[in-house]
This record gives sequence, structure tokens and C-alpha cells, in this order.
Amino acid sequence: VKAAMNFETMESSFKILLKDGGKAKDMMAYIQRYAIETSFAMMDTASATKRLLSSGMEIPRIKETIAFLGDIVAGTSIGAGGAGKATLEGLSAVLAKVRNQGRMTGREFNQLGAMGVSITDILIKGLFGKGMREGSKAYEAARIKLRQLTSQGKISSKIFEQALKVMTV
Repeated sequence: VKAAMNFETMESSFKILLKDGGKAKDMMAYIQRYAIETSFAMMDTASATKRLLSSGMEIPRIKETIAFLGDIVAGTSIGAGGAGKATLEGLSAVLAKVRNQGRMTGREFNQLGAMGVSITDILIKGLFGKGMREGSKAYEAARIKLRQLTSQGKISSKIFEQALKVMTV
């Protein structure tokens, strides 16, 4: 009974967010399918989806985004022993916040690090050149510059989202 009530509540939420009963049913079908095909609970997937919808993300992109965020979560759970483990809801919350702000700040950068998600290397190579080698002087200078850029909020939400996506390629 409780599961049925939760399902109805979720569907009602999506009807409000999407302003369309048909789209809400389609989204719920997607969430159910995704939860069955992965190890993610339906409620977690629904919560992450609602966060992304609330940030203005379009439905087709949400499905793609949930998939790559799920891949990142799965990657951080390997050998993590539960500590610092990313969750679908946690990553979607960070992504939604960055999208709403239009930029990534040091706070979001640190939140990802606390979840065991490091995008430092991807951002450095994306912003300063793919030839950067960890441990080199140029790489260390780029790491310092990246910290400055994030603390000043100069990493756009588009660059941030692309970096997350690249993590799963």
C-alpha cells in the first residue's frame, strides 16, 4: 500500500512539474525501467529526476544525464566501502545547483571531492590542453589556476556538465 501511495505521489509531482499527464506517465515509466535495469531505487531516481527538471533541463537530456550520473555513482562505489560514496541524488543536487547558478564554485568542487568524484584532471585537460601530464610543472600550475577559477565561480555550468559527461566516456 505504501509503495502504491509513493508511486501516486511521484506521478502527481511529475504532472505538476511537467504540466502534462502523458509526459508524467512517460517519465514514471522511464524511472521504473531505469530502477529495474540498475541498482538504483525508484525513489532515488525520481528525486534526481525532479531536481534536474527543476533546474530547467529538458526531458530528453534528463534521461541521458541520469544515465551518466548513474555511471559515475557506480564508478565511485567500487572499493569505496561506503565512505565518500557519491549518490544519484547527491550528484543531481550538485548538478542542479550549478545549472541554477550558471557556474560552478569552489563549494560544488569540494562537494564532489567529498563524494569521491574528482573532475580535476578532466577540467585541467579540457581547459588547459589534453597534453597536460599529472606531476609536471605545467599541470601543477594548471591545478592552481583551476582552483582560482572555481573559487571565483568562473567555470560555467556548461563546462561543468561536459566534464561530468566525459568522466563516463
